[in-house]
Amino acid sequence: MQVIGCGGRVRVPEIFSWEDGPLRLNLPDSLLRFSSSCARTLVVPKSVVGKIEVRHPTDVAMVRRLGELFRGWEYAGLSPKGNQRLEVYRQFDGKWYVAVIQMGCRDLGVNVLVTFHQVYARKVRSRVCGGNLKSRQ
Repeated sequence: MQVIGCGGRVRVPEIFSWEDGPLRLNLPDSLLRFSSSCARTLVVPKSVVGKIEVRHPTDVAMVRRLGELFRGWEYAGLSPKGNQRLEVYRQFDGKWYVAVIQMGCRDLGVNVLVTFHQVYARKVRSRVCGGNLKSRQ
């Protein structure tokens, strides 16, 4: 067992049975300010990776670069759909990607990746103009 999450108050397994362990990472402080949760660990369910393989096969290789996306995010903000979901956007090679995170799952003490895929630039512009996203600057 490894102690992670909110000030070490939550004990979770080294790897959940449903988790893609090599993709686990800690979110940077710059993203934690968007949530009231104190959990900093992000876990990626195997089912989410499977969904990306089926629905967004061209994005599979990019999933392995999640750490880069979070360290160099360009826009982020809470989802207008609610539910304490954080949307994080970054460009790679001229293409925009979004990672959506369920922040601070109380029963787990971690953040969980909900989806990851490529998006059109117009969606990013729409979210920024609508006030949903904040620039890293």
